[in-house]
Amino acid sequence: MCWYLRCAAVCAVFWSAACLSCADERAAVQATGLSQDGTWHPVTATLDGVDMSQSMRESTVLKLTGEQYSVTVNGTPDRGTCVVDRSVMPWRMKILGTVGPNQGKTLLAIFELTKEDRLRVCYDLAGGGSTRRRLRRERAVGGC
Repeated sequence: MCWYLRCAAVCAVFWSAACLSCADERAAVQATGLSQDGTWHPVTATLDGVDMSQSMRESTVLKLTGEQYSVTVNGTPDRGTCVVDRSVMPWRMKILGTVGPNQGKTLLAIFELTKEDRLRVCYDLAGGGSTRRRLRRERAVGGC
């Protein structure tokens, strides 16, 4: 796979992860006012059944601030908007890439925040296999 496609796949994978928790935990998280805003580092990531290497995870950083996202993978930036909908379960994101490998693409995702300060996202790669990612909050950056 060429470098550009690999970077695009990794950027897309960054938005991934499943394993939804129970509704009680979600309600508790929502009641505490936890926000997806912040700087996140991947804990685990899987693309089409293949685990992302530790070096790739260590070189990946996601920043969410309001309706803006920025992810850097091996020094390659990917930026755009991320509109969150918490009125439905599971919570949803509509992601529009404006700079980088996902420029011009609209990506859909579902996500959750856990009491353990984890962001889990399952990202629709438009027909391919599933992607999974678990993220750990490194530093909080205000609320939504």
